[in-house]
Amino acid sequence: MLHAKKIICVDINEYFIDYIKSNFPKEALRKFSFYVSSGNDLNGVKDCSCDLVFSMDSLVRVEKKFIYNYFKEMYRVLKDNGEVIIHLPNIVVVR
Repeated sequence: MLHAKKIICVDINEYFIDYIKSNFPKEALRKFSFYVSSGNDLNGVKDCSCDLVFSMDSLVRVEKKFIYNYFKEMYRVLKDNGEVIIHLPNIVVVR
């Protein structure tokens, strides 16, 4: 991730900003932009501005009625030929 020219971080909680800032070197943080979302959007991220949209485990916490909005927003911010990677937890129950 640190090889990217720019990294845009979006979360619904403001504390994520301090968490990220405390876990990355200061020189790397120049690449970061931070936005706090209302829970169903990517406001603050410009249209067609991202080569990659990455979501890790966050969509499992989104209310069902907002999932469609997130996919629309991912498409909105994605550049042509951009990619979306969505990581979701997978639990296997063995009985």
